[in-house]
Amino acid sequence: MPTRMEIIGEIGWEVDPERIGNDLKKANGDDLDVYMSTPGGYVSYGITIFNLFQGYKKKFPDAQLSLTVIGEACSMGSYNLVNPVFDLVSAYSNTYAMIHNVWGGAVGDYREMEKTAQVFKGMSGLMAAAYAAKMKISVEEAKAIMDAETWYFGEELKTAGLVDEIIPATEGEKNKEIALALGAMKVKTVMEKMRVDPRGKDDILKVAAMIKDIPSLSRNALDATAQHGSSAQPQPQQPKKEITATGGQNNPQEAQIMNLEQLMKEHPAIYAAAVAVGVKQEKDRVAALLSMKEKAEFKKIPAVCSKIDECIKNGETKEEATLSIMAVLSNGNIQAALESPGDIGVGGEGATPSGEEPTGQYESKFEGGE
Repeated sequence: MPTRMEIIGEIGWEVDPERIGNDLKKANGDDLDVYMSTPGGYVSYGITIFNLFQGYKKKFPDAQLSLTVIGEACSMGSYNLVNPVFDLVSAYSNTYAMIHNVWGGAVGDYREMEKTAQVFKGMSGLMAAAYAAKMKISVEEAKAIMDAETWYFGEELKTAGLVDEIIPATEGEKNKEIALALGAMKVKTVMEKMRVDPRGKDDILKVAAMIKDIPSLSRNALDATAQHGSSAQPQPQQPKKEITATGGQNNPQEAQIMNLEQLMKEHPAIYAAAVAVGVKQEKDRVAALLSMKEKAEFKKIPAVCSKIDECIKNGETKEEATLSIMAVLSNGNIQAALESPGDIGVGGEGATPSGEEPTGQYESKFEGGE
């Protein structure tokens, strides 16, 4: 029997990533039935929850994960709704979802505002790629949906590609206008709570730390998604090219697959060149990861350094390591790095970092969430 889990309430208040993490540990490979009803909440908390389910699926790939919307999936709730680890996503016919940009504010001069805007733009860009993948649309279309703060009710969830099936509801509010008005009030209530919550600053600083080293990764992901329409539409896998040798003068078209030993004996120059290329690629991979480890903000965090060492050992690329580091940071191991965050990298497509900050630490009073 699948293990039942719940994401019910405001993210950062009733919905606690630590509790979800503990529940996943107890599940220990069981199939999961996850029930969601949330108006959203803090971005860093929502990303942590997203990553926790990603980690569970990676550890237990045969586990079947289902998600059912039983109320609302707004803001960071809708982001978790499109988590690709769920094998089946359902919603009752009287439920709704809302998609919008990362929301928040800052206190300071124009430089502080620019940096805050870059953080929001970067994270919104990454989220747009996730929405695009699930909804099978382009990233630009997803961004437009986010800009407009778009709501979906009942069957609209399936039509938009946010869920796989709609379950007929026997109770609850079935009037779209009334349901969405109530939903808007819930989202507004969460925003007002975050506006006065002292954790608002920490939330945006955590988001900044999460995306600080992802500019190239996110831009590449967005470019690829935009080019192919959606990362949910994988391109056909090309067969791996094998090194072949002709069959001789009397049968020049006949070919045979050569293994490395044959290649080394019969074509030593080609073999040496191939080895040289492989060695260079491996050196470049290791150098890129060691460069990440030397970053000032990462050197202060033992958990991140250990994760990079693990990624080097496991043969991961810089892009794969970046996702692993993001998971570590989103789990709260970032306090040392936040003492001097420096300039903030940008995750959005085609974006560039904000202007240089004068000497000294950068501090803002943030109010953030989504």
